[in-house]
Amino acid sequence: MTRRHEHDLALAQELADKADQITLAHLAAGPAAPVKPDRSLVTEADLATERALAAILAARRPTDALAAEELHGDRVVAGRCWVVDPIDHTNNFARGLPYFGTLIVLLVEGRPVVAVSAHLPWGAGGGPPAAAARTPTGAASRSRPWTDSPTLT
Repeated sequence: MTRRHEHDLALAQELADKADQITLAHLAAGPAAPVKPDRSLVTEADLATERALAAILAARRPTDALAAEELHGDRVVAGRCWVVDPIDHTNNFARGLPYFGTLIVLLVEGRPVVAVSAHLPWGAGGGPPAAAARTPTGAASRSRPWTDSPTLT
């Protein structure tokens, strides 16, 4: 991994921390989920997470593009482009189920170079989130870095 991508990975993990902070607060409050015109769900947590991550990226990587599901258009552009799904598995989230995540990927010229999945680890018995460290293998991690991957087809 290049030194630049090490910094990108650190930023992606920071974004994951922010996403967890927002989604946990909304999950605890009992999220509401209006239906979009395409009949999919969107929650205030989706919107708040996307806004917060976009603000961090605008401040820290102002020349990078952003493609995100809810507010920023999902068109991936050439160059450096962060792709964010603020809440993957919104149906679970909207029902108060802890099986969802935030997906954060940095593409450079269409090739994924950094990816982090932020999510809540729940025990086999459905207990509360456990403390978990981030590890390169992601064995028991809350956010799992994925770097220098082959190009997706």
